[in-house]
Amino acid sequence: MKMQIYAIGLLAFGFVGEGMAESSISYTNVISSQVTDWSIVVGLPKFNSSLGALDSINISLSSAMSTTITVNNQSGSTSTGSAKTEMQMWVGDDTFANLFTQGGGNPVLDYKTRAYSFSLATGQSVTSSRLTASQSASTGLITDSGTLAGFTGTGVVDLNATTHALSNISVANGNATMTQVTSAGLTTIITYDYTPLSPVPEPSSLALIGSSLAGLGAFARRRFARR
Repeated sequence: MKMQIYAIGLLAFGFVGEGMAESSISYTNVISSQVTDWSIVVGLPKFNSSLGALDSINISLSSAMSTTITVNNQSGSTSTGSAKTEMQMWVGDDTFANLFTQGGGNPVLDYKTRAYSFSLATGQSVTSSRLTASQSASTGLITDSGTLAGFTGTGVVDLNATTHALSNISVANGNATMTQVTSAGLTTIITYDYTPLSPVPEPSSLALIGSSLAGLGAFARRRFARR
């Protein structure tokens, strides 16, 4: 009898061990596409420590822009060249300035549209069709205790997201100027990986343990009756 009871004890312990496996929870913040240059606060909910012990954080960014480019020939001769719009985006604050390890105040995201080629006669101007581009970035797994502590508790961590749209023009002949109208958005996803503090066996596991205990009781009663 003792050996059977011991075996059931190992079975129960195994289910608790499965419950201790690392879990994760994610939150998403979406800034809809709007005319740049904008500066908006990205609020990311902190990790609730009642869920367990925080092991790591990962923050991913995804941005897309849409732009139209207008080029004007300012010279008295034909002007040729190409133009593109560049999007720069910073995400962070004084406390979490380098979550994305860009360093030196550099933008976290920096991407461009394809080049729009032009050839314009004197006084002529042209506007491109809608041009698009996108870029993503990730912090990778953050495990340092200071950052984990800063993202643990109640409320939110506010990160400042700022955009700057740049006009890039390259003129081979003549003298041309460029203007652009650009919109951009940003999706931020924060994922917390953690170890639950108080794992609970799944209902199917509890049912299996219960049926095992019931069978053990029936076996004991049969042995007692035979005596």
